[in-house]
Amino acid sequence: MTNNRFFCVLVVMLLLLTACAEGTGISATGNSSLDSGTGGSMARFTIVDNMLYAISGGNVQLVNIETPNDPILWNKISVDFGIETLFTSDGHLFIGSQSGVFIYDYSNPEFPEYVSEFTHARSCDPVVTQGDYAFVTLRGNIRCFGYVNQLDILDVSDITHPRLVKSYAMQEPFGLGIDDEKLFICDGEAGLKVFDVTEKEAIKTLQVLSDVRCFDVIPIKGNLIVSSDRGVLQFNYAEDELIALSEIPSFLNP
Repeated sequence: MTNNRFFCVLVVMLLLLTACAEGTGISATGNSSLDSGTGGSMARFTIVDNMLYAISGGNVQLVNIETPNDPILWNKISVDFGIETLFTSDGHLFIGSQSGVFIYDYSNPEFPEYVSEFTHARSCDPVVTQGDYAFVTLRGNIRCFGYVNQLDILDVSDITHPRLVKSYAMQEPFGLGIDDEKLFICDGEAGLKVFDVTEKEAIKTLQVLSDVRCFDVIPIKGNLIVSSDRGVLQFNYAEDELIALSEIPSFLNP
């Protein structure tokens, strides 16, 4: 194995182990034309065409994986200290950091270009998008710094000038997911929350599962995959109420 290949494999392994150790992410690849999977909001790596994007310190490291058994270290994007999450949508890469959201255009996946950013109070910051809106949870604690715990809804219809629509108070929000007009938020000890976000300036609470302490969610085709302290849970959300479908217990909680 060449040094480059060894380094690439090592990077991916460390990312997976970091996500598992922090208990804050579902290990999956991002939205991509390769149909390789759907990533949660806490994901630290994603795939766009033949490029793997992975967070490495204050940078996003690109790895060419066109030949899977011979990955090649590629371009590196210098972003900001404290970047934490990656999310792709409509040709744009949204990078969540402790200081804000950075947006890059990946029309050319090998050389993403900076577009804009939205700055907020110091906090941990996963982000998901749908259409003209981005949904950002801010969590303040010792690791994340700051004391802000809230949901920010951003208007990104003009991708070069994202603007805040409204903020909503939360207890300790971690990951989140959006499908159509349903927003799912893992809000720490407050549990798993479901909102109707049809009206962005007046969202409505549909349901709260206070006994589900979760870290991240992936809504897909009517099913919600939840990473929780109990293990991996699955719910159906076709109606306004979550219906439990299955549970894979965590080996840490026999």
